[in-house]
Amino acid sequence: MTREQRELAGGGRNATRPLLALAVGLLLSLLVAVVASVPAAEAVARVGPISQVNGFPLWYQDATGLRLDLCLDQGVEPVDPNREPGLCLTGLNNPDAPPTLDNWADVEAFWWQGEASIERRAGGRALLVLAAEAAFANEQAVDGDQISFGRIRVRVDNLRPNTVYTVTHPYGVMRLRSDATGVINVTRDVGCAATPCNFAAALRSPVFQSFLRWDPRVGAPAPVGHIGDPTRLHRVVGSPRGTNFFRIDGPGAGGRGTSIDRVQTSLFSIQGRRAN
Repeated sequence: MTREQRELAGGGRNATRPLLALAVGLLLSLLVAVVASVPAAEAVARVGPISQVNGFPLWYQDATGLRLDLCLDQGVEPVDPNREPGLCLTGLNNPDAPPTLDNWADVEAFWWQGEASIERRAGGRALLVLAAEAAFANEQAVDGDQISFGRIRVRVDNLRPNTVYTVTHPYGVMRLRSDATGVINVTRDVGCAATPCNFAAALRSPVFQSFLRWDPRVGAPAPVGHIGDPTRLHRVVGSPRGTNFFRIDGPGAGGRGTSIDRVQTSLFSIQGRRAN
């Protein structure tokens, strides 16, 4: 009997190779399927280490890999040439001193913030607030009370009372009913409401899917080291749904007494400082 006959008869090495290749192929396919099933936000949205100066995470990263630090105006030398100063919504009492809690000028700060408002012919407020926010459980800058959350807030007044409106924003669509006075006032915070805070809990908020940033194809570029300027309105990109706007649909959305049933804006103020 030849060697080839003996291997075929006894299930030799050459006979097992097709089965081994098939098994390896199936295993690789299974691994690819498992990796592909992991949501992108869970895979790459992250929270940074805790600052030894103020007890908050140094940075948050969205699911696209964009990493932003806690934006506090600070003038300590040497000045960072890669980041323009003065573009944070929270300042310091002494800008030349470290951002310790007793030096904060407010009891909140932001890793990222986006805001849009709609001017309506009939007047009144139509406001969208989006944020990755640092705050304190008891609204005082006390060590141990640090919390963080992602925020989506909609406030609209001068609407028809007890009427359902559809609000479309960069992170979803909301069906909201005005109250008896014609007001919508809804806030959805995801993260910590009490201490001790698990700062990773905020990552469940939709805002961490992708931080809005200035559209680089329109107008001036964002200031150096930032993704926008909170003092200027600008078109944005970054909506995971492709809805880079704030829209209200419903009877008299343009204000009570009008026949305007849709109002919309694509202009946002954006705060976000790139982490080093």
